[in-house]
Amino acid sequence: MIKAVTGTKDILPDEIPAWKLVEKTIERIFHNFNYKEIRTPVFEETSLFARGIGEETDIVGKEMYSFTDRSENNITLKPEMTASVVRAFIEHSLGKQQSLNKLYYVSPMFRQERPQAGRLRQFHQFGAEALGSTSVYLDVEMIQMAFEILKELGLKDLNVKINSLGTPESRNAYKEKLRKFIIDKKNKLSEDSRKRFDKNILRIFDSKDENDKKIMKDAPLLLDHLDSESKESFEIVKETLKLSGIPFEVDPYLVRGLDYYTKTTFEIISGKVGSQNALCGGGRYDLLVEHLEGEPTPGVGFADILMSRDYEIDGLAGLSPEQKESLKEIKNYMPERMAYDMLTHTSMLDGSEECQNKTYRNDPNRSRCFVLGVTRHFPG
Repeated sequence: MIKAVTGTKDILPDEIPAWKLVEKTIERIFHNFNYKEIRTPVFEETSLFARGIGEETDIVGKEMYSFTDRSENNITLKPEMTASVVRAFIEHSLGKQQSLNKLYYVSPMFRQERPQAGRLRQFHQFGAEALGSTSVYLDVEMIQMAFEILKELGLKDLNVKINSLGTPESRNAYKEKLRKFIIDKKNKLSEDSRKRFDKNILRIFDSKDENDKKIMKDAPLLLDHLDSESKESFEIVKETLKLSGIPFEVDPYLVRGLDYYTKTTFEIISGKVGSQNALCGGGRYDLLVEHLEGEPTPGVGFADILMSRDYEIDGLAGLSPEQKESLKEIKNYMPERMAYDMLTHTSMLDGSEECQNKTYRNDPNRSRCFVLGVTRHFPG
């Protein structure tokens, strides 16, 4: 019997309502912020991702589905969306049609990762890109949108990690200080980090090796070597997040290795989704459009990894056998915490304000209170 390829999943009719719920929530929030949807082909020229993601990254070096077609073109199934959006932005001269383009997407992606819990080789991402403005308030808007979507989808204990990467000039000066710190410790680093020392030194901070972490704990921090403009922008990000009531912490070890990234970078994590707790990441990339041969155009964006994850949750012992079976059926197709909340009547169901709210009860899609076989809790 021929089966689905390893690392892929069929989405069956019973699971479609969960997908529709997630997609409609995403679309509604993006529309509230005046973002418009963009769709790009499922495959692109391989060179786009090699340049847009970086040839030294694991994605390009180990994970891309690349092949040569019958016309001898080097083709890759898209492993991420930012490079494709920027390519479309350049090709169709969107920057000449309007000064600021605010775009969002929900799209399948492909990475040849080792199949494991929470990782699929074909997965779905949503995200947004804003091209055409250096405003630091767009950086905050990205964080606000991502946070609001995750929160509305039922994710708990959300926290934002932020850092600033400064400008290429201030970052290059910092890299020299970092090299001087590491040089006499280089032989003690892991093999991967020794390679990164020459090719992409900032990514040593990403190492999972415990000895590398101990060494880098005392390294000089980029945050302490920012230029004045980047410092000012970072302070505005922090103050605006405070005013928005979004919980955040400054993480000086949060870095991006490629030169076209600038200033704000961020991740959103959750303490309720197991060891793989990063839900999305983003930041400013003011030099990417130019890097891909477009006119110099600032940009900022984020991408989630939520829709590709198979989260573990606490408290399964409190579910009935019937509820466990329902959860088992849907857990790969929506955030498990949200499913758990539905099945146990915690934050979204039964007596909650949201489900008693007239707007939700009259939702033509029957909204949160009615999907995924939980209508039995709400007669009529």
